[in-house]
Amino acid sequence: MKRLLSLLFFLIVTLFGVALAMRNSERVHFDYYHGSLDISLSLLLALTLLVGALLGIAASLSVVIQSRIELARVRRKAAVTEKEVMNLRALPLRDHD
Repeated sequence: MKRLLSLLFFLIVTLFGVALAMRNSERVHFDYYHGSLDISLSLLLALTLLVGALLGIAASLSVVIQSRIELARVRRKAAVTEKEVMNLRALPLRDHD
């Protein structure tokens, strides 16, 4: 079900993108630091979206990596603690009379 919804969402976004590209096929003059070029507006919008998405992924990558490192550390600590608990359960009880 989740896969079907993802596919449906992807198709809707793709169709919207194609419709947007067909309506905005005019060429625009784009100036950047090292030069300029004439490019269709729809392609410029798509490239801008792609660059923004890549920058967003790069910005959140450090948080994801730190979270994974912390998760691995906590899992190792939990395994050691679980082993310690099992060893304590295996010890016989002594009576102090």
